[in-house]
Amino acid sequence: MNQNIFIIILSVVLVSCTKIDHATMLQITPESAAEIISSQDPLLFKVDTITHQENDSIYSLLFVEPDIVNNEFHFFLEHNKAFYLFQKKKIIYHNSGREFYKNENVRGDNYYFYPDKGKAYYRIKLTDDTELTFLVKHAKKNKARDLIELETAELRSKKALLSERVPLLEINTFNTPLTDADYQNAEVKMITNNETTTVASKLKIRGSSSKVFPKKQLALKTLHQSYFKDITISKSVLYAPYSDKSLIRNKLSYDLYAQMSSVANPSVFTNVLLNGDYHGLYLLLEHPKQQYAKLINNLDTNSFLVQIDRAPCDIVHYKRIEKGNNAAYIIESPSNYSAQKRTQIDRVLSAFEEAILNDDLSLMDTISFMDFIILNELSKNIDAYRLSTFLGFLMVQKLDYQLLGIITLPGA
Repeated sequence: MNQNIFIIILSVVLVSCTKIDHATMLQITPESAAEIISSQDPLLFKVDTITHQENDSIYSLLFVEPDIVNNEFHFFLEHNKAFYLFQKKKIIYHNSGREFYKNENVRGDNYYFYPDKGKAYYRIKLTDDTELTFLVKHAKKNKARDLIELETAELRSKKALLSERVPLLEINTFNTPLTDADYQNAEVKMITNNETTTVASKLKIRGSSSKVFPKKQLALKTLHQSYFKDITISKSVLYAPYSDKSLIRNKLSYDLYAQMSSVANPSVFTNVLLNGDYHGLYLLLEHPKQQYAKLINNLDTNSFLVQIDRAPCDIVHYKRIEKGNNAAYIIESPSNYSAQKRTQIDRVLSAFEEAILNDDLSLMDTISFMDFIILNELSKNIDAYRLSTFLGFLMVQKLDYQLLGIITLPGA
């Protein structure tokens, strides 16, 4: 034990370390990182003296003297960063880097508020202030101040978030992290000054390129259909307007579409508390699959919905489009389709592409198509025409299809 303490002291003296608040950072070998994880003993390490000859990632230990507030240790750590947290030779917390919002739900009338620091916020229950050790794999260029900040978020009253125009959504994931892999059980409360709607739900992280944003988008589905602010809550989306700093571009597009088409397309801004932490303004709306289901006869088994997206997809037509780009489609509805149905959908899509390339718009609802063009150009939709675009096909006669409508979902 004395030898290990001597090694720590000597390493801190010899190695250039960075201190931030009560944190000290030390670079270690990959072999030491593996041994520490298996043994749960952060003192079993060797200093990495050749990090600059290795790849771009290194392993570091961060030794932290925690400040405890209400039996919790609060800190900010770089987004999407995998780490292990040790105390008393035991792993007390682990995050794979793809897990979000594991903080325990805050009960009562308050919530935690914090400014965007470019880092993820964590609250971890501790029984005492014994030294903590973080094991983190990170980029060489990162210093301690880049990785972690030891700061407590501000407690505020929920009453200030309650209003009729901007409802409050309280989400409790029961101390289970959310990922983009599987849906997790959650309780969702939709609250205004006059009503509270509670629904048992399942949530997951959704999107593609938007997954790298600090503000994650969420897919929400429920076992039992309910209604809130004219929105059918069954398969819904909590869209996070992160890259749109005005926050209103997509909301305006949805409202304009409803006025232009006379088709109801309800959406509502909401303040979102996730496990008691404030995550900002979101837009609650129905998923395109749910919008599509409203437009067709439930007994119609021939109609279908596809999404244009990046490969790999269910159907890819190689280099049919100009400039050598592939046309790739995800079959969204029906969810469970046979090989015969896939072949049928593929045939219809091929005929549709061929018609478009020949300036034949007979298979298309031209009014819907014009609305689609106008709204995408007006809103400067960066994904327009090539990504996150949903095409609904309705069978109007036997073996003849017409494009029912084009639906775009922002920020996918």
